[in-house]
Amino acid sequence: MLQRKFDQIVKGYFPNAMDAKDTSIQVLGKMQIEHKIDISKVLMATSLCSDDINIPSTTFFNVLFGPFVMGGLGGLPFAGQTGMPAFALKIHDGRSA
Repeated sequence: MLQRKFDQIVKGYFPNAMDAKDTSIQVLGKMQIEHKIDISKVLMATSLCSDDINIPSTTFFNVLFGPFVMGGLGGLPFAGQTGMPAFALKIHDGRSA
């Protein structure tokens, strides 16, 4: 009941708003269809802060490898000079581990 009221309020101000699941499905479809990306080979990194948004389970997390959590606030990653190379080490180069 409370979630439905919240959704109605959001839609009142933002008629085209989508929830995390629908957004994930739309973006993944666009990656596959329009950009011909094999999403089974995509490694996901995120800089979401749990204070900003809480997404316990989205299609992104269920489909893509990762996420590699870089920490962050307002979408700005806190990974810095050590975090980005650490993320790069997760990229599979086609050789066996």
